Amino acid sequence: MMNQMTPLSLGVLVVGSAVSLAPAALIVHHRLDDDGTGGLSNVKSGSATHTWNSSAGATLTTGKFGGAGRFLTSSAWWSISATGADLSNFTLSMHVRENTGVANLLNWQDFVSVGDGNLSVFKFEYNGAHQGASVYTTGTPGGGTATIGGASGPNVNGGAWHHLAMVSNGITLELFVDGISQGSAAYTGSGPITALQIAAQFGGGRDQNVDVDDLALYDLALAPDQVAWLTINEATANPIPKPFTGSLLGVGALVFLGRRRK
Repeated sequence: MMNQMTPLSLGVLVVGSAVSLAPAALIVHHRLDDDGTGGLSNVKSGSATHTWNSSAGATLTTGKFGGAGRFLTSSAWWSISATGADLSNFTLSMHVRENTGVANLLNWQDFVSVGDGNLSVFKFEYNGAHQGASVYTTGTPGGGTATIGGASGPNVNGGAWHHLAMVSNGITLELFVDGISQGSAAYTGSGPITALQIAAQFGGGRDQNVDVDDLALYDLALAPDQVAWLTINEATANPIPKPFTGSLLGVGALVFLGRRRK
């Protein structure tokens, strides 16, 4: 008597794939560098038709990359974009440095306001009570009110540069500080981003004590690895890399045993 086991089919397929997704387009990038005369340049790059409305009180200082804008008291720079990203799908990236030893350090301060016309939809703020960064959304077309960060986020007060990013994918708005997610909130805003106000909120001013550098607006929600890349790289000088996705696919393991024969 003989027992025979015949494998008719044994197959295991493992596929490793790297999927390169389309890179986000740079809508506008403000380097905030030296204008060549020791002043602060308002030159920008990117695809948007982006012109300055007004600027006041900003001075040049040493930045994360080259120069940076220093904003004190309630001074602000305004800029208006005729074409730009949509409020439902975008990433805003910037580097900020809070200056220590100033009386208004514990006040709330606005790093940048983002909106449609003069309506403040987003405020990227310094939380004076908790000395962290926060994102605050308000009103239509902001999709309701939501606050992220602040008390729960890391301290950004100490005279060092910190990278901030807000990322919207049309469903949620997420806050990153130095490449680390600080949480997200439901968000359903839509409509064009037509205005940015640097170092102030729309419709009013609060005393500032902040340096701002390398402000960039993208037309897509960046992946976490792309946001982390921006913490140490300048937006325009080194184009942001495509996100990387790896997957393993196991396709069936079929084993057929032969009949026992006598």
